[in-house]
Amino acid sequence: VRVWSARNLSPRVRPRVFAGALWEKDFEQTTLGHPISPSDFVQARHILVMFKRPAPTKPEDVKKDEQAVLEKIKKIAEEIKSGKKTFEAAAKEYGEDGTKEKGGDLGAFARSAMVKEFETVAFSLKPGVLSDPVKTQFGYHIMRVDKLGKDLTAAERDEALEQVKNRGVQTYI
Repeated sequence: VRVWSARNLSPRVRPRVFAGALWEKDFEQTTLGHPISPSDFVQARHILVMFKRPAPTKPEDVKKDEQAVLEKIKKIAEEIKSGKKTFEAAAKEYGEDGTKEKGGDLGAFARSAMVKEFETVAFSLKPGVLSDPVKTQFGYHIMRVDKLGKDLTAAERDEALEQVKNRGVQTYI
């Protein structure tokens, strides 16, 4: 943190600036284990089919629900692989989250922005390759990486980092 620049900040802004610097240092050292680099970003799309937990939740109902959701996501993946539908069209038709209308577009995101199971697959995919179904606490996803971090602009990477940073800084404040 630059002390000389902090003197000119209002008392309301100063804690946020210091918290941001602390967060970034901690993010690099603890979360990533290395300085932030382009390889810590991807731009991806996904299709989520959500679990529909019956209430009260019995183990056999949970298993039945998970199996039904898995079968549905596999059928969607087959439609995409066979060329019957584009990924974007399938996302609009079958997606069950807020990215549905954008063809499943998640935009660019940094490591630690998504749940671990999702992130592990997203950062291991090559661009244009459809993932196998990925189970998270929300349901089953299939995803496709559109761009690796090295192919994103510096502004896209900065925006993705800022989203993660805004959430993380709150813990320091």
